[in-house]
Amino acid sequence: MAKITKATVKSFIRKNIDDMYINVRGSFDGMTDGIEGKNTGFMRVQPTIINIDNTLGVDGAWFVNNGRDYFQAYEDENGYKGIAVSNCCGYFELAITMDLTLEQAIKKVGLNTVMTAHADGYAIVHYQGRPTKLHRILRTGQATLYRLDA
Repeated sequence: MAKITKATVKSFIRKNIDDMYINVRGSFDGMTDGIEGKNTGFMRVQPTIINIDNTLGVDGAWFVNNGRDYFQAYEDENGYKGIAVSNCCGYFELAITMDLTLEQAIKKVGLNTVMTAHADGYAIVHYQGRPTKLHRILRTGQATLYRLDA
């Protein structure tokens, strides 16, 4: 994989701002003069115009610039893939959801059964008391990938 630079991060944000999530794992706390754990869990990104040079338009993100931000690829078992950012002000992940197998999609929404599978490319599951679609996007041999209806 190619080295991740700030230009890579800017491009990632620009291309995915409408379907991006942020997980702030730690942020600077002036009371302890250090980074304190936060771990907010992934939340949909809210665009911002405040301190655009340091937030790059993402509420909750903070870049210190001048080569003092560290980037690495991020991927987890819950279907998120993106970039982890760390610096002297905190640590956070910017990610998008990946295409999921049906089992991963069901696990992601906290379910253990599919209510209905339709031939035209989606499955219906019950989530938070209401039917939710899982759209099939690819079928190859035994593997079928689904995308969760947002």
